[in-house]
Amino acid sequence: MSVSSVSGVNGGAAPQQTSGIREENGKMVVTFGGKKYTLTKKQAEQYNEVLYNVNYVRNRIDSLKTKLADKTLDAEDRQKYSEELKDLQEKYAKQQEYANFEISPTGGTVAFTLKKDIPAELLKEVFYIKDGAFREHLKEEALRDGIGQEKLVVNSENLPYASYDEAMMSGVSNFSNGVYLEYTDEAGHYQPVYSRAILYDGATYTISSSDIDPYKDAPFYTRWFGIGKDD
Repeated sequence: MSVSSVSGVNGGAAPQQTSGIREENGKMVVTFGGKKYTLTKKQAEQYNEVLYNVNYVRNRIDSLKTKLADKTLDAEDRQKYSEELKDLQEKYAKQQEYANFEISPTGGTVAFTLKKDIPAELLKEVFYIKDGAFREHLKEEALRDGIGQEKLVVNSENLPYASYDEAMMSGVSNFSNGVYLEYTDEAGHYQPVYSRAILYDGATYTISSSDIDPYKDAPFYTRWFGIGKDD
């Protein structure tokens, strides 16, 4: 993604929350957390790449509309693109319903602020977020608010469990955010399961920008060489 793509979004579509890069006095600047940051060329390119990935659905919608406006498009491709467009418009509506996002100045992280309680799997699906991106957040929330057992009280304050092991030793294997501990064998080994986990309304979850990949399920030649990214 070149630095000249200042907005990082095709067709003038505005990203949610994040304002994108703008040029001031010949410099590339971005606002984050109410402060203004000046970016190097390399940082600006990374930022725009991340912004493009987070806004992939909106960008692809614009691309599909352009393709469908071509009167020479054959019937088979028109049907294929029309179906994809419908699916992505529904996904984009869900993105707007679920969360706002903000990208750190150098593009290293993306923070999602939830607009409602939703399963983590739904946010992952609509923003193309990789498995495991939210696990540390979900673990912290689970250990802070376990179900079924009073936690240790010190100085009249409820402390979080120190670990899943401590929770298990206290008889707790289910947590209020939907995380649960599942035995894997008769020897007492267990693993945390995150498939039912909930992300909370108003909470902000910061993940690595590398965990957002619209092409994570694409063939290797698309992921490695970019072939077919905009077919």
